[in-house]
Formats: sequence, C-alpha cells, structure tokens
Amino acid sequence: RTYPRKAIEALTALFLTLKRYQPTFSDQKFQIKLLLGARTGSFAYQHLLPLGGVGGLRGYREKEFLGNRLMYVTANYIVGQNWLRHLPLNYIPIWDGVSLGVFAEAGYAWIADPANVDAGLFDLGEFELNDLRSDIGLSIYFAENLLRIDLARRTDRGDDNWRVLFRILDKF
Repeated sequence: RTYPRKAIEALTALFLTLKRYQPTFSDQKFQIKLLLGARTGSFAYQHLLPLGGVGGLRGYREKEFLGNRLMYVTANYIVGQNWLRHLPLNYIPIWDGVSLGVFAEAGYAWIADPANVDAGLFDLGEFELNDLRSDIGLSIYFAENLLRIDLARRTDRGDDNWRVLFRILDKF
C-alpha cells in the first residue's frame, strides 16, 4: 500500500509493540513484550514518552526517563493456582485467587537530538545499548490480574531499596 507524500510528511510518531504469550506447564505462562517508539515535532512534556514506575521499569521512579525515543522490553513468568494450591497457605482468605510471577525488564527513553525537534523517526541520536536500564522483581496477582502488587528493584546499583507498586486492571 502506498501513501501520498503529504501523509508521510505529516507522520509525527511511530510505535511498534510485539507481544508473545507462551503457555508452559499447566496454568503457568511466559509473557514477553517489546515496545519501540519515536515521536517528532515537540519537546513539550505532554508529548514526551515516559518510562519508569508502574507502567514500565517498575524498579525506577515514575517517569524517571523521558524522551522522544523509547525502547522497552519486559519478560514475565507467571505461576497460576494449579501449582500454588499445593502450598499450605489455604488459611489465607483470598488464596484461591492468587497467582505469582517473576519479571525482568530493560529499557530507556531519551531525546534523539536536543537541537532538532524534527529529527527523523529512525534517528536514534547518541543512544547506545549500555544506556539501557533494567530491573527485576516479583509480582502477586489477585483475581486474574484485577489487582497486581509488584516488588521491584533496579539492577544498576545495589544501594536502592525494593519498590512496592500497586496496579489495578493491568493489560499486558
């Protein structure tokens, strides 16, 4: 499919999301998601792409990284109730609706060219792979992911505490 030249010139953002859900054993599953994003035309705060906190890179502060380029990958392994019911925790009232998971994430958001608000969508600027930040953690899911509690820790330095985050109605 071809587009008129004016439509291509008006394009100011490009986003790519790749997701994979892989069942493993019983009700366990592996999930992986890759997000790539680029935006041009504005450095206004509301137009920048945020990363950090409950939506991505959970071991970091909310919106710790902002930019007009974004790269983010998360991998989750979730263990459902079929395996967990064998643990002697049935005395917990909501135990029947609990699932557990572990995750690892990596990503970064940056400005491709601070001197050029209209840098091309495929211009990564000075980005290098060692710019990526990462974290690891544990998730507790309630009622099929209606509520999620995350314990996350960034991996780039050892003096940070674990962060506790709450998420309602999360979509992977």
